[in-house]
Amino acid sequence: MLSKRHAMIIAVSAAMVIAAVGIATAYKYTSTPEIQGSANLAAVIENFIKENRKVTFESATKTAEASRADTIVIDGRFTVMQGYLVYAFRVVDPVNGELYSMIIDAGNGSVLYTSEPVTFRSSKYSNANIAISMSTAASNAVKEVADATVESGRLIIDKEGNATYTFIVRDGEGKFYKIRVSAVDGSIIEVVETRAKYWQGYWHGHEGYGYGHGHGHGHEYSYGLKHEWKR
Repeated sequence: MLSKRHAMIIAVSAAMVIAAVGIATAYKYTSTPEIQGSANLAAVIENFIKENRKVTFESATKTAEASRADTIVIDGRFTVMQGYLVYAFRVVDPVNGELYSMIIDAGNGSVLYTSEPVTFRSSKYSNANIAISMSTAASNAVKEVADATVESGRLIIDKEGNATYTFIVRDGEGKFYKIRVSAVDGSIIEVVETRAKYWQGYWHGHEGYGYGHGHGHGHEYSYGLKHEWKR
């Protein structure tokens, strides 16, 4: 004969199983399967970007690097701001201890905006061995994948002071790759296909560049290429 304690455990377990089955059944009938409609907005956006994105990440990065002498571009990405195709960069001036942002037109390469510099007290960039610029490293990375387009890049310095660039590159078939390049000699360290779950949809909010839309939140809407960077 079951004790009260054992009977209670069985009852609770049964309730949990029933609840789990109920949730699974509800999800089955409420989740939306993949659909095939007649008007695909994503395809229209994709074609528009292909036709109007005439400046490469590498070229835009060179423009950012030339904004001041001895600057270091620490990250950048292709995105959409206020409806325009642009590249957004953050640039460090280690000599003067300043950090500023730049927006560069992805259609013609012109500089659309340069922020007022802010004080940057960290010495990690000036102390690290960075002999290769981001534009050069990006040019090396793009050679590793057929029909490649660099979508974003970031300079990462570990606790030991080792500097590497990490780029997200898309090939001609729409697959994404994470490519790591040495900031010391420009050699390729790693090429890994990136799983789709690390990328968002076509439009999403982002922050970190300080380009607000006028409401003081520092958010914008961007073309959906946002990688969950892991240091």
